[in-house]
Amino acid sequence: VEKPVEEVKPEPMVEKPVEETKVNYLIFDESIISYIMLDNRQVIEGIQKFSEKEIKFLTFDAVINSFIENERVTYNRILTFEQIVSKLKKIGNFQYYGFDENSELGQRANALFKAEKYVDNSDILEEEKLSKTDCILIELLIDKSVILVTNNSLLKEATIQEAKERNVTVNIFDPLEL
Repeated sequence: VEKPVEEVKPEPMVEKPVEETKVNYLIFDESIISYIMLDNRQVIEGIQKFSEKEIKFLTFDAVINSFIENERVTYNRILTFEQIVSKLKKIGNFQYYGFDENSELGQRANALFKAEKYVDNSDILEEEKLSKTDCILIELLIDKSVILVTNNSLLKEATIQEAKERNVTVNIFDPLEL
């Protein structure tokens, strides 16, 4: 009875080197979703070239919901969650996740958001602060091995600064910087 169990064990070991190549995950922020929704070829082709290996595209529901709300408020454009997910699936292997704001990661993101630590005062008329979804993206990036895809300069700067303070390495990809 023990021998068959021993014979089964080596099989996963053979598969492990394949798993070690590990699928990379690109996580989109609102700015990238906006470019994709507008069929920006430079962004879409940049993401596809960057992701020639097996890579999954993802984001979480709060980013999509925030994008929908911003489109409604700013452009009076009504989009559905399904329309956005459908469009994102057209460029590659896309998934979205529900995010639990009460999780430890959610609480850290909320604390970062409330601290208003990162503010862009370059616009004389209006200062820009990180959104709650941006703070969640920063925490996800620091906590998980994902690559942030963004064109938001405040988000990029804040992510790099938070990573330095916590002594971790993060990966950011801006398809418009090609």
